[in-house]
Amino acid sequence: MGVSSWGFGPVTRIGRLGKRGLLCALALLLAPWLIGAAPGVNQIAYPAGPGRADEATERLVRSIFEYTRWPSRSDPVRICVVGPAHYAGRLGSNGLLDGRRIDVRAVDSDAYAVLPACDALYLGDIGVEKVRRWAAGARGKPVVTIAEDDPPCTGEAMFCLIHRRNTLSFQLNVDAVARSSVRIDPRVFRLSREQ
Repeated sequence: MGVSSWGFGPVTRIGRLGKRGLLCALALLLAPWLIGAAPGVNQIAYPAGPGRADEATERLVRSIFEYTRWPSRSDPVRICVVGPAHYAGRLGSNGLLDGRRIDVRAVDSDAYAVLPACDALYLGDIGVEKVRRWAAGARGKPVVTIAEDDPPCTGEAMFCLIHRRNTLSFQLNVDAVARSSVRIDPRVFRLSREQ
């Protein structure tokens, strides 16, 4: 295997590191992304007040979509809000930078048959077992999964939101992303700094 295919620095320098050195270097470079369920980003602070948490959630979800590449371009991007959600009130109020709209559809927490009609799932307050079941259904499909109420990310959604007092952060489940057919740009970790 050509070392240059990894896209790191001068080939000759890495070649001297050997396979073990290359793996160590790779691990160091990817460490921030391999943490998986550990908090990967700083918190997004927002002002207190009615609807502010919904606004922050809408911005974050829309930004996640900006860093997502589906196998085929959906227009509009269809997000299904599964079950009761506390912070989904403003989802779909703004489109993406490329002009695509975001259509929101509320679905029952047991309506698993609607999955093919969703480009993304916003999993509300439905319990970890149902989050896990929806995430399993989306596995291998071009569907982004975002859990609103699973801070430890045990439901195996791709993104797990963490709402705390006037702050919002998220965890990225690297395994869930790897099992999906969508591609998430690693720059998604910049979101907290850009909000």
